Amino acid sequence: MNNPLLRLLLARLNEAQTDLNRLGLYASGRTLGVNGSFWKGRKGKGGDMTQVLTSLVQDDQIGPAIKRIVDGQLDKDPDWQALEGPATLISTGEAAPEGAGESVRPDERVDAMTTWHTEAALITALRSAAWAYQWAGRMVLRVYIPDEYRDLIESRAAWTLAEALELVHVQSVDPRDGGPVIDAHGRVLGYFFAYQVTDPVRRTTTKWVEFHTQDTVQLYQRVGGLALNPVGEPMPNPLYDETRLGSRRREYLMWHADRLGGTAITPSAIDAQDRLNAANTYMGRNDDMTGFRMIVTGNAETPVDDLGKPTTWKAGPDVVITLIGIPKDDRDNPTDGGRETPTFQIIDPVDPRTHSIPSINHWGRKVMAAFDQGWAADGELEVSGESKRVSRKPHDKRVIFASVDTGAGMAWALRAGLMLASSLVGEEALREAAAVRFRPRMYLDVDSANLAEYLAKLSAYEKGGLDLESLLESTPSLTDVASVKARVEAEQAAKAKEAGTGAAGA
Repeated sequence: MNNPLLRLLLARLNEAQTDLNRLGLYASGRTLGVNGSFWKGRKGKGGDMTQVLTSLVQDDQIGPAIKRIVDGQLDKDPDWQALEGPATLISTGEAAPEGAGESVRPDERVDAMTTWHTEAALITALRSAAWAYQWAGRMVLRVYIPDEYRDLIESRAAWTLAEALELVHVQSVDPRDGGPVIDAHGRVLGYFFAYQVTDPVRRTTTKWVEFHTQDTVQLYQRVGGLALNPVGEPMPNPLYDETRLGSRRREYLMWHADRLGGTAITPSAIDAQDRLNAANTYMGRNDDMTGFRMIVTGNAETPVDDLGKPTTWKAGPDVVITLIGIPKDDRDNPTDGGRETPTFQIIDPVDPRTHSIPSINHWGRKVMAAFDQGWAADGELEVSGESKRVSRKPHDKRVIFASVDTGAGMAWALRAGLMLASSLVGEEALREAAAVRFRPRMYLDVDSANLAEYLAKLSAYEKGGLDLESLLESTPSLTDVASVKARVEAEQAAKAKEAGTGAAGA
């Protein structure tokens, strides 16, 4: 294979996924692994797991911790604003030629995108991507038109934007199945999405790879690990702009963002989760063995039932237990050597509050601490509002920082969906869509008491001790500082001018 880009793609496809597979199991609630492979407690003879598998207990805390971070960003569906800019032809930068299709009014575009936002389940894709961002350290999104619509598209000449958007889907791609193809310098050269289709009749499985370059999308059939056979003709990338050839800001029908520091599931979180599972398992074993009151006798005959068969001791209200000592071993008088004096001891159940619960609570807090969620482990404690604010602050920062990439992913998905649909409507619609940008507004679930810190900065700004840009950068969920700064400064200038005009008139 002489194509260096395809060689990079093959290398990416053949990368080992061992670490991601392990992290994916912990994130999805399978913290014991496949067939107990993650179990760190006592095993059977020779390490055999068959005897202990059925008794293992897991107490998944990693999954819920990730869910709190995702919920903090997307518990409420975000809003967005479409920003219209000067329209330019995306392919040449020139005015659209005659016969390039009908124009799309801005209000029509917003209405169609609002419907698509809901019907395409964009919030679901964003939640899945935000989840992967935490456990895998990367979120990957893909916008596409399913191949089943190919004949419909080829047989139909005219589309409205709303009709075209009905064909457009958005997907959160598992980072193990797709993502960027990166060169040795860290540059993104393209994207891929690998999947397989099984024929239920022939019982055969075909592996496919969708490869996105800056100007085309090509489908390949994967043969083994060393060959990629192209299938059909490459499709044009509607986001390709030849006027920006060589630009760092290439746009594709796939997108990704990497979490600073990689996965949020640290080795310490995994170790604590493993010990938490062991503590819960041992509590269950203790309950099986010592979770009930026991009567231990010495030198006493085994009780028998009415038929003279051995039975167990009966205990409870209005029950009298009679102990009969076993016969003494008297060689001189074997028939009447007397009886031993029987003894008994009542053993109460092992109290889990003393032996198990402290260990479970300890390791549970360790997991929560690894995600800056100690406040969740101590949720029942009565603490002051200030203590809650301080304890939640690291978690709130996680939510705020993660929301920057989640919001960027939403803005990209809206733009890519619009561009892909507009490419069916016509070149004029595509030209107009290329000038549209989307600004998301996310409703973050962060502790409102943390607003006090922002208000202090606002006061410093009003008194001249802090510049406007620093104030805006410290505002949670604000993603476009530059445009907000320009708008505020313009409003301030207009007010100053108005005040000056009023003073002159007076």
